[in-house]
Amino acid sequence: MINCKLKTILGIFLIWGVITVLLGAYTRISDAGLGCPDWPGCFGQWIAPTTDLQLSEAKMGYVTLDDNTPLKAWLEMIHRYAASFFGSFLICLGIYIIFNKQYLHKRWTGFMLIALVVFQALLGMWTVTWKLHPLVVMGHLMGGLSLSAILCWLYLDASTHGQKLFVYNPSPSSKWVGFGVFVIIVQLVLGGWTSATYSGPVCPTFPYCEGSYWPQMNFLEGFFPLVTIGQNYQGGVFSHSARVAIQMVHRYWAFVVTIYLIALSWFMMKRSVHNMIWIIAVMSALFLQILVGVLNVWWYLPISLAVLHNGLALLILLLMVGWYHTVQKKVI
Repeated sequence: MINCKLKTILGIFLIWGVITVLLGAYTRISDAGLGCPDWPGCFGQWIAPTTDLQLSEAKMGYVTLDDNTPLKAWLEMIHRYAASFFGSFLICLGIYIIFNKQYLHKRWTGFMLIALVVFQALLGMWTVTWKLHPLVVMGHLMGGLSLSAILCWLYLDASTHGQKLFVYNPSPSSKWVGFGVFVIIVQLVLGGWTSATYSGPVCPTFPYCEGSYWPQMNFLEGFFPLVTIGQNYQGGVFSHSARVAIQMVHRYWAFVVTIYLIALSWFMMKRSVHNMIWIIAVMSALFLQILVGVLNVWWYLPISLAVLHNGLALLILLLMVGWYHTVQKKVI
C-alpha cells in the first residue's frame, strides 16, 4: 500500500517536473529569462507586474532591458513558481529517504537529491544575476533534466513489485543501454550549450551549413570560451564562426546518437523480444526528434517547435533511463 501511494505521488511530480522543464525552455526561447531583473522575486515583489504602468513603476531602481514586458515577467515568475513547488517536493522526498529505515543503506541518495535541488536553485539565481551566463544557463537546464531523470528512476523503483527502492541486479546487456544513456546525456549537454549561446539559428540550412558539411568553425572560442561575469549574454555574444562550431558539433553528435541507438535496438531486439516496447518507444521519439530538429533549422526556430525539441530530448532521456532501469532489474 505504501509503495502504491509513493508510486502515485512520484508519478504526479514526475509529470510536474517535465512541465517545469518545458516552462523553463519556453521562458528561455521567448527571451524572458531576464523578464525579472532580480531573484527570487520580481522587482522586489512576489507577484509580477501585470500592466505596463505597473511595470514602469516597478522598474524604478532596477537596471532592465528595453524589451521587458509584463508578459516576460510573468513567464519568468510562472517558471519560478513551478520550480519552487517541484524543488520543495524533492527536498521532502530526500528527507523521507534519509529518515526512512527501509532506505537507511542508501541515505546518500537523499542527501544527493537535496544538494542537487539547492544547487539548481543557485543556478536559477545566477541565471538572472549573472545575466544569462551561458555556462549557468546550460547547467540550469541540465539540472532540471537530471532531477527529472532521478525522479523517473525512483518512480520505476516504486513500480517494481517485490523489490525495495534502489536495489537492482545488473544484467550483462545493461552496460550497452547504460552507454546509450551516456550518449544521450552528451547530446543534451551539446544541445543546452547550443541554446545557451544562441547558436540555434546560425545555420539556416540542413544538412549543409553555409554550403558545406565542414564550414569555417572556431572550436576554441565555441567550446573553451573566456566568458566573464557581469556581461549581458541575452542574444548571444560569441562570434559567428564559434556559433557555427557549436551548432555543427551538435549536429555531428546527433548522427552518432542515431547510429548508436539504431545499433543498440538491433542488438537488444536479438537478445529478447521483450525489448520491443522500449525499442519502438525510443526509435519513435528519436526519429520524431530528428524531424523536429530539421524543421527547426528550415523554419528558423519557431517557439512551438523549439520547445517541442526540448520536450522530445527530455522524453528520450526518460525512455533511456526507463530502459536501463528495466535491464538492470533483469525484467528483460
